[in-house]
Amino acid sequence: MEDIHDIISKTIQNELKYQWLYILFSTVVGVVLAFIITYFRKKADNLATKQDIQQITDKIEAVKTEYSKQLEKFKGGQQLKSKRIEILYNLLIDLRKLSIEVSNISSPDKKPEFIKKTQELLTFMHSETLFAEKFKDEISLMVKEYNSWISEIERAKLENRSQYHITIVNVTNCLNELQIKLFDL
Repeated sequence: MEDIHDIISKTIQNELKYQWLYILFSTVVGVVLAFIITYFRKKADNLATKQDIQQITDKIEAVKTEYSKQLEKFKGGQQLKSKRIEILYNLLIDLRKLSIEVSNISSPDKKPEFIKKTQELLTFMHSETLFAEKFKDEISLMVKEYNSWISEIERAKLENRSQYHITIVNVTNCLNELQIKLFDL
C-alpha cells in the first residue's frame, strides 16, 4: 500500500512540477488567441473603413462630375449669351453709324440700307428671348417707326415719287437706350 501511496505522491509532485508549464502554455495560447482576435477584428474594421471611404469617394466624385457638367453648361450658356450680346452690340453700332449718315443731307442713298439694318436688328431682338423681354418698350417703339417708314415708302411708290421722308429721331433715341441697357446685361 505504501507503493500506491508513493506513486500517488510522486504523481502529485510531478503534476505540480508541470503545472507551471500548463499555466505558461495556457497564458501563451491566451495571449496569441487574443492577439489573433484583435488582429482580425482590426482587419475587419480597416476593410469596413476602406469600403466606407470608397463609397464616400464615389459620392464625392459623382458630385464633382455633376458640378463640372453644370459648370460647363453654365459656361456654354454664358458664352452663348455673350455672343448674342456681341451680335446685338455690333448691330446697334452699325445702325447708329447709318443713322448719322442718313441724318446727313449729303447721304440720302443710305436710307434703304438704314431701313434694312433696322429690320435686321428688330428681327434679331424678336428672335432672342433674352432681348425680347428686356427691350420690349424699345422694340415696340422701333417697330412702330419702322412700320411708318414702310408706309411712307409705299405711299411714295403709289404716288410715283422717287423721294420719301423718314424720321429717325425716335429710332436713334431707342438705339441710345438699347446701348445703355445692353451694358446692364
